[in-house]
Amino acid sequence: MDNHETRRHIRFIPDADDIGIIEIESSQQGKPKEKIIALIENQSYDGASLIFLSKNPKDERFYIGAKFNIQIGKLDPAISVIKRLEYIEDHLIKIGIEQFID
Repeated sequence: MDNHETRRHIRFIPDADDIGIIEIESSQQGKPKEKIIALIENQSYDGASLIFLSKNPKDERFYIGAKFNIQIGKLDPAISVIKRLEYIEDHLIKIGIEQFID
């Protein structure tokens, strides 16, 4: 089935200077959160598609169902769940997220 058929909201292109910021909790107590900067491929009312580089090849922290605090553009950070995942290359990851905005 084509992914475009299952989309619930219209997609739009982000502003040229918008980025996504993915916050990852550290597994070590007292260590600050890791922040990964991502390019925003497109956005919708309740989600986005992000592309980013990971330090680790085939980074196991990212999987379908994983939850992160993610800021999209100028919006406030929100809890987000990975709905789609694609390794473009070993260190280059594309995710589709759904955000839960209050």
